Amino acid sequence: MQIAVLGGGLTGLSAAFSVSYRFPAAQVLLFEKGKRLGGWAQSELVNVQGRRIVLEGGPRTLRPKGAAVLELIRHLGIEDELITVSKSSPAAKKRYVYIPPGQLPGVSGLNTVGLDLRSPLMRKFLWPILRAPLRYTRFKGDKDESIHSFASRILGDEMATAVGSAVIHGIYAADSRQISAHSTLPFWTPKDPNSVVADSSTSIHMDVLQPHPNVGHLGNALKNMSVYSFKSGIEALPRALEKHLESRSNVQIFRESSILSLLMRKDHTFELSYSTLHNTSTSFSTVNPTYIISALPLPTFHRVAKAQSTNSPSPYPNSQNVTSSLSPIPHLATNSSSSVHVLNLIFPTPPSEIHPPGFGYLIPRPREGYPTVASDDQPGILGVVFDSCSASQQDDPTMSPEEWYTKGTHTKITVMLGGPYPLYIPPSTPTSPSLHNVQPDLPHHIRIVLNHISTHLSRPLPEPIYYRLWRNDNCIPTYSIGHLERMQEMRDVLNKDISSGGWGGKLEVVGAGVGGVSVPDCILAGRNAGLRWL
Repeated sequence: MQIAVLGGGLTGLSAAFSVSYRFPAAQVLLFEKGKRLGGWAQSELVNVQGRRIVLEGGPRTLRPKGAAVLELIRHLGIEDELITVSKSSPAAKKRYVYIPPGQLPGVSGLNTVGLDLRSPLMRKFLWPILRAPLRYTRFKGDKDESIHSFASRILGDEMATAVGSAVIHGIYAADSRQISAHSTLPFWTPKDPNSVVADSSTSIHMDVLQPHPNVGHLGNALKNMSVYSFKSGIEALPRALEKHLESRSNVQIFRESSILSLLMRKDHTFELSYSTLHNTSTSFSTVNPTYIISALPLPTFHRVAKAQSTNSPSPYPNSQNVTSSLSPIPHLATNSSSSVHVLNLIFPTPPSEIHPPGFGYLIPRPREGYPTVASDDQPGILGVVFDSCSASQQDDPTMSPEEWYTKGTHTKITVMLGGPYPLYIPPSTPTSPSLHNVQPDLPHHIRIVLNHISTHLSRPLPEPIYYRLWRNDNCIPTYSIGHLERMQEMRDVLNKDISSGGWGGKLEVVGAGVGGVSVPDCILAGRNAGLRWL
């Protein structure tokens, strides 16, 4: 038996890992179009003027509530790579929203969010917050709507815009007026209270047969932690997965291999056609897996799967006995996705001279709406993360984050731009300066971003000693209204019996485009793929 896993991001890696143990007699084939595995989990170690600095181009910290990630860390044996931030630290307790002047009457600048009545923003919205439970009970509603629509009914339009749109910028890099409430808020997707196991005595061979992740001792070890990461960055997780998969005798990894078409044959196995890029040529091949897990972006998989049609035979010579009764897989191309520019900035002074203590700040949707053209006046900044408050131990494990805040040798922050805004930084901008430059010349657009951050923080900023720009195209799916219902319709077609036009449960479609964009969501989706095949 062969199981093909399409896509070598976090979901695909997690799926390949789990099914290689769940079905030890099967051959697992993992396909990735690029050279590297891991998707948007990208970390980079640079040495800048004698400073060892870890930079992140994608997710940077994880919450301990993601049980599937903890299970994976435990089985990969990388617990010693963890760095943690306690719930009592400033990075856990202080998060900010920046309110531009004129956006909200009586409030502007950086304001803390949460139960802090010293914050003008929280004082302004105290009454909407206090009455929210009652209004939620009265106005919850069963019909899907946008996050903004729901938040406006419960908290009022001003708070929905000032806080709600900022939060959606930070999670989905999207317009809160477009994001589905049912797909993103926990009220409609409650977690199973028995969905986590804590038994350190079991092996991976036993755990992968169970429907719920086993965190072992890690759940208790991290119970007082707000977030965690890895000493060498988030990419430590996919690198450990990749190394482990390479050691598995029943796993084969196909890098630089793009899936071209997918057909189900009359014997209910698949014909999967793919191309592989070599140094000077491209080869074309087919395999015939019994089961397939697609962790590809949904629009990409839509182009692959639509070949299953009596009017569109495969162009490859091995195609024969193709099943002609299968229904098209619905809704694969419905949602759009956001592109985000991630900009790391390094300053040669302690964080206390750059920003207040805390996790960072988000910026709400402009009062007048999003511009249609990027400009120096509105570069489309979604938010800024104070990395040195939450991940300073990546750069110096001898100091706590609290010590680093006043004594550190440098400060690193990350700016997020784009999403619902037009992308501001042009393709011609270099992704980083030469490390040999003592004082790099900042490109114009990065200089403008720096000026805006200086305004947000109400202080002049020193010249950065380094920057790193990551262009993440179509990296976060936008769950538009009705997403949950559409994904259930997709699953119904996939699970329906083949004789009735379905795919017989032999193909699973998982990943960020289906059921959660966070790292824990993707790892869990990959972990549970193929459980129904037991």
